[in-house]
Amino acid sequence: PEQAMGERLVTPRADIYALGAVLYELLAGEPPFTGPSAQAVVARVLTEVPRSLTTQRRSVPLAVDAAVLRALQKLPADRFASAADFARAMEATTPAEIPMSAPQGAMTWRGGAARRAVITAGVMSVVLAVALSGAAIASRTGWLGPSRSISPLPTFRATLMPPQGELFVGGEGLALSTDGTKLAFTLMRAAPQSRLFIRTLASGAVREVPGTADAQFPFWSPDGSAVGFFAGGELRVATLAGGPVRRVAQAGETHGGAWAPDGTILYAGDPGGVIYRVRLDGGRPVPATQRGPGGPHARPVFLPDGRRFLFSIDRREDGIFLGDLGTGVQRRIRADGGAAVYAMPNHVLFAAETGTSAYRRVMAQRFDPARGVLEGEAWLVADSVFNPNGDIGYTVSATGLLVYQERPSFPVRSWIDRRGLTLDSVPDDQTWTFRLSHDGARLAQAGVGLWVRDVRRGVALRVTTTDTPDAPLLFPVWSPDDARIAYFTFDAAGNANALKIVRADGTGAEMRLREPPGYKVPLDWSPDARTLLVAASRSASDVTQSLWLVDVATQAATQWLAVAGSIPAARFSPDGRWVAYQSDETGGPELYLRQFPGPGAPIRVSPAGGGRPLWRSDGRELFYLTPAGDLMAVSILAKSLGGLSIVGAPHLLVRGVTHEPYSRGVIPYDAAPDGQRFLLNAENRTAPPLTLLMPWPHKGSELR
Repeated sequence: PEQAMGERLVTPRADIYALGAVLYELLAGEPPFTGPSAQAVVARVLTEVPRSLTTQRRSVPLAVDAAVLRALQKLPADRFASAADFARAMEATTPAEIPMSAPQGAMTWRGGAARRAVITAGVMSVVLAVALSGAAIASRTGWLGPSRSISPLPTFRATLMPPQGELFVGGEGLALSTDGTKLAFTLMRAAPQSRLFIRTLASGAVREVPGTADAQFPFWSPDGSAVGFFAGGELRVATLAGGPVRRVAQAGETHGGAWAPDGTILYAGDPGGVIYRVRLDGGRPVPATQRGPGGPHARPVFLPDGRRFLFSIDRREDGIFLGDLGTGVQRRIRADGGAAVYAMPNHVLFAAETGTSAYRRVMAQRFDPARGVLEGEAWLVADSVFNPNGDIGYTVSATGLLVYQERPSFPVRSWIDRRGLTLDSVPDDQTWTFRLSHDGARLAQAGVGLWVRDVRRGVALRVTTTDTPDAPLLFPVWSPDDARIAYFTFDAAGNANALKIVRADGTGAEMRLREPPGYKVPLDWSPDARTLLVAASRSASDVTQSLWLVDVATQAATQWLAVAGSIPAARFSPDGRWVAYQSDETGGPELYLRQFPGPGAPIRVSPAGGGRPLWRSDGRELFYLTPAGDLMAVSILAKSLGGLSIVGAPHLLVRGVTHEPYSRGVIPYDAAPDGQRFLLNAENRTAPPLTLLMPWPHKGSELR
């Protein structure tokens, strides 16, 4: 109650109230107060007294009833002073042994905005214990008596925090074991790669799985003894008992995997963007689906027979499909929705659009696994689920436990100064890649459409859409005069192979360029306006990224720089004589300089990891991000004949501006022309905790 009324002082006696509420629900089969909305519940909490447990369950001892009701007193001073006192009161034989304050009756509303109660970490453990084994606990105590009619367990909600100082990666890194006892998740950790961790929910123990740098899309073996994941363009398997990580198959760009009891693994991968099947005991991967219209296939999930499986379209809500390893037949079972999972024994959960790319909804629908058909209407399970990089993150166990990330409450983009102080925020317009114009007056925002926002006036103009409905436009790059914007998008078949140029005022027709092979990202436009600098695959068979030059007039594409590793980011210096680029040729991301067009040896800028370079408009300062997400600055002194030297060592500007500095699909930051302000992607700076629901809400159930 004190939290609901916005009291400034909240003591541990709030936890006594929360524990009393959980115990009340365990014994009575429903919370002390219910209602159709959170506001209605808060109103009853503040104005009513909970009914005695003995009026609902006559087998509850009077002393237990008295102890629970005292824990639920509205004034903190009227509750037990500690959990130990509460425990001793539970052992009393008569109510007389429990000192009770006078009944409080109706309580007057004392002002202050109603706030959602926050369950602390200790009470969260109690909630999980009740959710996982509450019925068994109540039955053993005998408090429910011989009644054969027990109310179904209500839905319990709890928050799971990451280890201290860490952040959950999000959409591509969550997986519950089938029995719901273990959670595999990824944390962003220097330098700068996601790492795979396992948490045992019963004990809270967390441990990192060795050899899982850059892990994404984890999935469990049926017996929970091993975890499959993807890293370095490969499908890999790690056993919880230890031992080296096993490399199973080349996977390329991937979006999910699934593991059958007979050792067959399905994964969504390249080439072709289809679902592949491979066995752990050997053999080459072979396609399990056939690509049709639309985007690449993603998110395979086995049904209980280990033969049929669900899959969706990558990062889109184009429908849910059913495949069959035995017959090779695939068919669409729902026209919309995506990222579907099978929820035993007879439901499918799936992601649904919300009108914005920032979050999704999780829906549920009855499913007949024998016939492979959906039945009835879908209903809402969880709203406002985080959708980083277009990958919604949620997972469900066979026991009914649902884990997901709620949408962050912070603005999508924010301005900070060189000290890290927040100055302002910018709406996202359903976009997640962006670039400031050279004069700093406009912001190109690309995602679901390409928008140009007037920074001073705060208004945005939609410049263009896409060839494919709901397919994103990405990585806008301004021409030197800020009159045109280059970007990359998907073609009508859903392939990421279209590089285009459009006027920034939205007039005229789009111009499509002949491009280098494979996935490509426009990085910068040369100051003489002749050349686009593009990161693209070395060849159709080698996905390692190199730097290409695309002549805007002739559309000729030539490879300019290839190294032992990949080059995912680069920028021209303002005078066009140098290129600053990020390369992992030494094993980790580092920042280098090379003369343009060359020749010349590379100059290493970062002493201990760096990437995502940006130049100040006068060329006298270079900014970059460290693997830990820190914003660094390096002073630059230009010499005659185009020579260049670095003055002093890189120095820290702002610590921790992002937890994912080198994301492939999201731009983490940009700099104002004078280098005094920086525009951050706030989603990459702070990630929300995980939400646990047990059991997930079925149709007609009440979220309480």
